[in-house]
Amino acid sequence: MKKPSSITRKVLLITLTFSLLASPARADFTEGVAAYKNGEYQKAIEIFKAMATQGDARAQFALGLMYDNGNGVEQDKKKALEWYKAGAENGNHKAQFNLAVLFQNGEGTEVNEAMAAYWFKQSADNGNKDAITRLHTLAEKGIPAAQFHLGNLYRSGKRLPKNLERAFSWYEKAAKQNYARAQYNLALCYENGDGIPRDPEQAREWYEKAARAGIARAQYNLALILIEQGEVEQAIDWLNKAAEQGNHKAQIMFAKLYEEGKVVARDQKTAAHWYLRAAESGDPVVQNYVGYLYAKGIGVEKDEDQAVSWFRKAAENGNLEAKENLKALDKS
Repeated sequence: MKKPSSITRKVLLITLTFSLLASPARADFTEGVAAYKNGEYQKAIEIFKAMATQGDARAQFALGLMYDNGNGVEQDKKKALEWYKAGAENGNHKAQFNLAVLFQNGEGTEVNEAMAAYWFKQSADNGNKDAITRLHTLAEKGIPAAQFHLGNLYRSGKRLPKNLERAFSWYEKAAKQNYARAQYNLALCYENGDGIPRDPEQAREWYEKAARAGIARAQYNLALILIEQGEVEQAIDWLNKAAEQGNHKAQIMFAKLYEEGKVVARDQKTAAHWYLRAAESGDPVVQNYVGYLYAKGIGVEKDEDQAVSWFRKAAENGNLEAKENLKALDKS
């Protein structure tokens, strides 16, 4: 059995008339739409509710709209919000937009402009141009969550023309209001020179702000910077925080540091612990490595059953080395 290869750092409310989706609609939904258009609201509700309880996002949106406007039922913004939320979580951009509107206006719930911004962003990601307009309005109003999400739209270039300078500008506005996720993205901009000249000192400063706010990716990136600058004790502290939060890269790096013993005292048991934690995320390379640790008894008690279990998990996830290791165990 060979040792596995090294692990590296690696909508405006929607109109009352329902529009059908581009893909062929099921007869039940078509029947519900027809009943709605004919004013047969009870029939429409029965059809939509049967579909909605089975997870149909269109029907969930339709029910939300009927409760929102009081069509065939007593107007109930809370129930509208519940059904919009169900449809939104299932990816319906109309439900996402209307849910955002309810959060923005405080209908059926308390006003929550951060949640409104989140759902406008989700709707925008799914192609709703009106959602981008609403998101921009919230950002101009100074809502940091909206500024952050708008920055992401400009950075991705999927729904708006890609513009790293504008992305940086919106991240900066949100970061200065202590919006931690924007602080992390701002640090990335400074580190990579996205929309602004590279500035390692600013990158470190903003990573530290985001890290202190609990952003695991910032804690990991800050740890890398600190290691490079020789501030090992602080680096280990931040790496530990990131790893404890489940940051996969931090867990692997933490394991490697203890395994190699170059930056910290070598400790195979601690290394094995963090490889195990990292393997739980489903990474087949790490799963194979954990199998190797159990097969050889490195940092853990030698256990062939555990070795087979981890090799099998890795193999099922497509790791070819794990398949070979399973064959090797069978022959031994």
